[in-house]
Parts: sequence; C-alpha cells; structure tokens
Amino acid sequence: TRYIGDWSSDVCSSDLEKYVHVGATMFAGYGTSRTVLDLNSDYDSESVKTTLENTKYQRGSYTEIGDALKFVCDTMFTETMGDRGDAQNYLILLTDGKSNSGPEPVRTEAKACRDKGVRIATVGIGPNTDEDILKEIAYSMPNYYLSTNYSALPETLPNLVVQTIDCGSEFVLNFGYDKYLDIDAIRQMIETAAKEKLK
Repeated sequence: TRYIGDWSSDVCSSDLEKYVHVGATMFAGYGTSRTVLDLNSDYDSESVKTTLENTKYQRGSYTEIGDALKFVCDTMFTETMGDRGDAQNYLILLTDGKSNSGPEPVRTEAKACRDKGVRIATVGIGPNTDEDILKEIAYSMPNYYLSTNYSALPETLPNLVVQTIDCGSEFVLNFGYDKYLDIDAIRQMIETAAKEKLK
C-alpha cells in the first residue's frame, strides 16, 4: 500500500489531535491517485486508523510517483481541501516500487511541490525502489529519507515524522505556542502520537 500524507506544521502543541491535519492519497499508475483522507476531514486517531485499514488497494504493476506528487500538491494542498496558509505542509511519500516513467517526472513534480513550500520526506519500502531519486527529492538528508520494510514500518515511520517536523523554539513562537518550549517533551509527544496513529 502506498500513502502520501500531510503532517501540518502546528503539531507542536499539547493537544495533537486538535492541531494535526492528516491527508492520505493512494496511487499506482498514471491518473490513479485518489484521496483517502483530505485535510479538512473530521477525524480522530481512531477514525484515521479505521479509514486507512479499510481502504482498498488497487493492485497493479505501475508506480507513477511524479503523477502522485502532482496530485497531492495541486489537488490536496489547496484551501478547498483544507490546506491552511499558516501551516507548513509536509508530504511523506511511501513507495515500494520505482517510477515507471523514470526519474525525470519525479524530479519535475518534486520541484513544483518545493516551489509551493512543501517539504517532502521519502520512504522506500523493500529492495525494489529507486533509492537515488528518493534521496534526491527529499527535503534534506538524512532526516527526510528512510529505507525500511513493511514489518519495521510501525517503528521506523514515526521516527521519520519526529525528525521532519520543525519544532524549534522560533517555529513554536511564530505559532504562539510559547508555553510549549520544552523541545524534548514536544518530540516525545509527537513520537507517541505518531506511533498511536500507526498501530
């Protein structure tokens, strides 16, 4: 199963379910991307888990990563779909395959996302991914790239989320959460919440 999720920037609060907006998209071949959760859906961690567990994966032999990136950045990260202009958008790409169209469409669409201010984290699952392109389009290395397998994903993915979310003191102050400046405590809250969402 492949998901692209949005973990918005204002997760740096004591009430994570109130402030974290999560979107999810599934994709396979060209034109197959579809929204599983949009950013303005009403949900809690249990409903996110239930929705993802009940989502039917369309098996196929195609993987069009560039098309999926375009779908998320053009369709999901929009005001009508719940995007917030004051929140940093994070796109977490999970894939277990290589892009059938090659690396160029992936580079092109990743740049288009970056130009809109989206930070991309990439997760390669198993041995059949294009590690070079996943590292190349990641916002920064090594914190925004992960190589893992399906059995380890419940542990490794939350760690990636913790590494990518910007919870520095300047960031927190910009969003008015100055009473939550214990960075270690914030990171612990995010890690715990992320692991709960992936159980």
